[in-house]
Formats: sequence, structure tokens, C-alpha cells
Amino acid sequence: MEILSVKKAKELTIDTEVKPCPFCGETEDIVVEEYKTIVGNRWRIVCFGCMAGIDRGYDQTPHGLIDVWNRRK
Repeated sequence: MEILSVKKAKELTIDTEVKPCPFCGETEDIVVEEYKTIVGNRWRIVCFGCMAGIDRGYDQTPHGLIDVWNRRK
């Protein structure tokens, strides 16, 4: 898998706060990564503090992932 870009999640939101990691509490190192697959580019969100993340395999933009990250229980 080829990583194309890595961006801090909080830098991609204007009106939305990115919640801390539910496992380690990290707030600064939550990133979204764009990666290449055979069917096109996809995105995942990862906490670099403990490597917890969400990769649904079909996100073509990072914004839906940030919403899902913030909705988790």
C-alpha cells in the first residue's frame, strides 16, 4: 500500500473539533492518511499515539472519517 499524503485531522476542519483518541487520549497526533488502492485513492484516520484508527476501505475524502471518529462511543 502506498501512502500518498498524511494530514493532521484538526487542520482539515473549520467548525468541527476532532475528539481525542478514546484509547490513549491523544489530541495532537490524530491524522488522516490518503493511500492508493487498485480501485482508487482511499482515506483512513489514525491516532499516532496508540495506532488506533478507522479504515472503512471506501472513503474517498477524509471528512466522513472525521465525523465517524467524533461519533464513536
